[in-house]
Amino acid sequence: IRPGPDAAVELRTRSLLEDLVDSGDLDRPCCRLLGSVLGRARGAHPGGFVYLVADALGARPDAALDAGALAQLFYAAASFTDDLQDEDRRDALARRDRRLQLNAL
Repeated sequence: IRPGPDAAVELRTRSLLEDLVDSGDLDRPCCRLLGSVLGRARGAHPGGFVYLVADALGARPDAALDAGALAQLFYAAASFTDDLQDEDRRDALARRDRRLQLNAL
């Protein structure tokens, strides 16, 4: 039995977040926020599934990992946005810097 791709996709997602911070496209507090959203959604996000579909369609391994990582980031952003729109916002913003809370809201 081959192990699932979730761990590899998770590592690529973390690497992608760091690349976004290094390039200046994402600041460190937002990176940590997305990381915590992904941590709460572990096992529910579609990153591994998207990787498997891309692989089955013949994508190169690095491109399939990128597809899975982008799916994870999209899921995190959509999940966080949903949390802010409903009563989950207290949990979504718990223990966050007040400035980040105000910007997110």
